[in-house]
Amino acid sequence: MAKTLAIILGVVFVVLSLLAFIANPLIGTSGYFVTGVTLDIVYLLFGIILLIAAGAGDAPAALWLKVIGVLSLVLFIDGLFQSSALLGFITANYADAWLNLVLGVVSLGGAYMKGGSDSMQVV
Repeated sequence: MAKTLAIILGVVFVVLSLLAFIANPLIGTSGYFVTGVTLDIVYLLFGIILLIAAGAGDAPAALWLKVIGVLSLVLFIDGLFQSSALLGFITANYADAWLNLVLGVVSLGGAYMKGGSDSMQVV
């Protein structure tokens, strides 16, 4: 389960980050989800990390889903208080904050779901 979700989210993060570098109405400096280059690079790194972790197996995929889930939730909480700059330097808006909530919940939920991996079973 974690490996499959890591692949799906990895592809989503990579596609979203690359799409942000092309003028479009969805994501980027003038899109619905206003992002700056820093956030686009962060999303690209999230995607690459998840794809590499998925290639390494369920346990690394689950670990990185947890890490990225927590980081996404931190970006969400910060975005509630700073509507224009996450962590003080990452350009974003409220729509990005809510997107980070969804990404964080999905990442953490997938990391803790039982899918046959020994790393996800409570001992």
